[in-house]
Amino acid sequence: MIPFTGEEIAGGAAFLLMLGVRVQSEEEKAAFLRAWQGGLFGLMPPAQVLDVLKVGEALAQYGIGKNRLPGMGSVENLPPWLRILLGGGVLAIAAYGGVRAVMDVRASSTAGGAPDGAPPSA
Repeated sequence: MIPFTGEEIAGGAAFLLMLGVRVQSEEEKAAFLRAWQGGLFGLMPPAQVLDVLKVGEALAQYGIGKNRLPGMGSVENLPPWLRILLGGGVLAIAAYGGVRAVMDVRASSTAGGAPDGAPPSA
């Protein structure tokens, strides 16, 4: 099993978060990445923290590495805690997408409305 590096784990997480946040411009992307790389309380960037904690090696012990990801082979053979974690992640992403969709609809419907919450005039 070839473990992921901290940089690979942090980069993958940043990519998924940027998809969820729906980064819409280069300026937003740059701001996100600056904050992401800003480090843990200004001490170390996330990739370095993950390397120090040996998170890649820990994932490899559970069968998750560069040459094997969840879903490759038999998922039911993954440890129960990992299946729960992955299921929770899927639900969190779905919930986030649903909430964002509702917020977008509300924002677009109020954009044409009158200020201060007054009903729009006919």
